[in-house]
Amino acid sequence: MSENKKTNWAKSLSEAINFTTSIAAAVGGCGFLGYYLDKKFATNPWFTLLGSVLGLAAAMKIMWDKMNSKK
Repeated sequence: MSENKKTNWAKSLSEAINFTTSIAAAVGGCGFLGYYLDKKFATNPWFTLLGSVLGLAAAMKIMWDKMNSKK
């Protein structure tokens, strides 16, 4: 029984790390891409705002899928 609890704890920790990393990558990646496009096309702050909104939408989608997954 002790081994089962240890396995469940490790699996839960792994899922939590995967979840937070996915959200951080979505928001950070889209925000950075928007910032890069703003510098390239001199359209400050429009692409950064668009990238941030898209990143937040992607993070919400990740959370929605995680809440509705059946395990």
